Amino acid sequence: MGVAWPYAGSITPMIFIAIVPLLMIEEELYKENRNGLWVIVKYVYPAFFFFNLITTWWIYNVQESLTTKLMSAGPAIILNASFMAIAFGLFHITRMRIGNKEGYIGLIIYWIAWEYLHLNWELSWPWLTFGNIFSDHPDWVQWYEYTGVLGG
Repeated sequence: MGVAWPYAGSITPMIFIAIVPLLMIEEELYKENRNGLWVIVKYVYPAFFFFNLITTWWIYNVQESLTTKLMSAGPAIILNASFMAIAFGLFHITRMRIGNKEGYIGLIIYWIAWEYLHLNWELSWPWLTFGNIFSDHPDWVQWYEYTGVLGG
């Protein structure tokens, strides 16, 4: 996912397949009937952690001490990856307990709810909203005129 992000690789078409490995992991856990938030989070958290690390590389270029950089970026990267993994975990739980179709609808709902919350609280970190992936290609996403960044 990170290499698809603007200014962290900018290979935008990669986003269309970037989440597929996470969905494949979830599918295997679903087939094995392994339920629970932490069952899936332990697999997807590393992916979201590295995504956050790759896409926030620019924080290292801030003209501050290394300690300040680590204290600024470290918690943001760790917590943001945790929230992303929890949203994905809720998708897995919904899929296991309610059903396949409802689970995928839940993934969309959980993710948009998470991003909406993240855009509107005091600890806002709008850089990693998935809709920003297309910022280099506004011609690809004409619907943003109506949906805004949450439509991505």
